[in-house]
Amino acid sequence: MGELIGVVVILVIMWIGLSDFFRSGRTARDGKVGLPPDVSRSPAAKAVSPASPAQPPQPAFVLSDLPPDVARMVAGLPERSLDELQKQWLNTIALIDRVGQEKAAPYIVFRSALSAEWARRLAIAEADPRAFPWPSTKAPKGKSGIDSGDWHLIGMLSYLGYRVGSTNGVSAGIRRQILDLCFASALPPINGLSYMRDWGLPGTPLRLRKLAHELASFARNGKRKRSANLEQAVADWEADLGYLYRQYYVRKFRFAWPRID
Repeated sequence: MGELIGVVVILVIMWIGLSDFFRSGRTARDGKVGLPPDVSRSPAAKAVSPASPAQPPQPAFVLSDLPPDVARMVAGLPERSLDELQKQWLNTIALIDRVGQEKAAPYIVFRSALSAEWARRLAIAEADPRAFPWPSTKAPKGKSGIDSGDWHLIGMLSYLGYRVGSTNGVSAGIRRQILDLCFASALPPINGLSYMRDWGLPGTPLRLRKLAHELASFARNGKRKRSANLEQAVADWEADLGYLYRQYYVRKFRFAWPRID
């Protein structure tokens, strides 16, 4: 029963739009679910702002429609540690990038369920921050600054696997999966409530501003270094900032877009 309740919560949060905006979620047992009051009151479980771009309708699904291995992964999400969820996220976005969106439908479902599980845990953390095991992504001593093209961001983007540069950078497809999630979906609960509140709610101007300023700041710092090792990293940051501008900002928001020159 506990496992079934966990799956129900995941599917319902996906239905209200925190991940890939599934229009409905049903369990294989009775086809109907209800949102528990403790989750529905949490800011993490609110729908994406109407200001966010419209998303295409998503088909309804039941767990029995998924491949057995994916259905088991979805059902097991509430039992996974935060470290295990992070590894599953990294593996999933790499798989989707490798096989392509058309062939990766079950794994896109899983990616959405994983984001919804993060939302569920953020609601738990909001209820009792002292009892929640917040992962930390603070930079270790001696690792501050930008020193090479394979340097990656410390914080939310790094936790999600965002890396730039010519040495250890990930593909543009993976980076854009991460950027899409950062703007439109629930984020992993890391670094404490104050840090999470800085990111705002999904789909809001605060969320997009935070994300854009992160990328712009790193691009500016990379340019100041005047290092050949950072040329590709700066190019990646600029390309991703342009992607966010075209995909989410134009004709939707009015805050000042960050400059990088």
